[in-house]
Amino acid sequence: MLLSPLFATSAMADNPPVSLRPNAQEQLDLSPSSVTVALKEVAKLPVVIDVVDSSGKQVTDGPTEMTSTNLSVPLAFDLPRGTYTVTYRVESDKGPEGGSYQYSYGPGTFTITGVKTWNGYADMPASVQLKGDDERAKAAASSATETPPTATPTDGSGANQAGSDDASKNASHVGGWLWPTVAVIVFLAAGLAVFVRRASSDIQTDVVDL
Repeated sequence: MLLSPLFATSAMADNPPVSLRPNAQEQLDLSPSSVTVALKEVAKLPVVIDVVDSSGKQVTDGPTEMTSTNLSVPLAFDLPRGTYTVTYRVESDKGPEGGSYQYSYGPGTFTITGVKTWNGYADMPASVQLKGDDERAKAAASSATETPPTATPTDGSGANQAGSDDASKNASHVGGWLWPTVAVIVFLAAGLAVFVRRASSDIQTDVVDL
């Protein structure tokens, strides 16, 4: 029977355990044959359960298996009395996450209260690290630091430049028809002046003849 654990959560997990066997801080009269972690949801691969004794020696006796939401790993036969630390790892949409807790065969001394959860490569215990984690951690860090492209600053400089270009085009256009018009006006004025002078001369000649 799976018992509900006591939680001492240090980092929020997306897929936390809902029950454990043995339970967190449980003191057993018989050595268990396996460790089972039941999760809230079906986990993504890879999944790992690591169990060590008080000296740090690994005591698992086979690979971690997943059945529905349950992760389970067999333990070595005839283990001595003492405190055992369980560390599990699963994958989530945000990367690896997991937790650690302790139980004992016989009286135990516990340094972890309840289940201490973690998430992310930076907080992942070394005992559940897998080959390729360094590359995956670097890729995740690189993706997190990438910044989206920014829009061109709207300080009005583009509009000012466009306005200057339009003004230059307009000035060029005005200059194209202005000077021919001025030349025509000057030519007409000169012709008119000549005509006026001739008309005046003719009038004076007529007066003298009279």
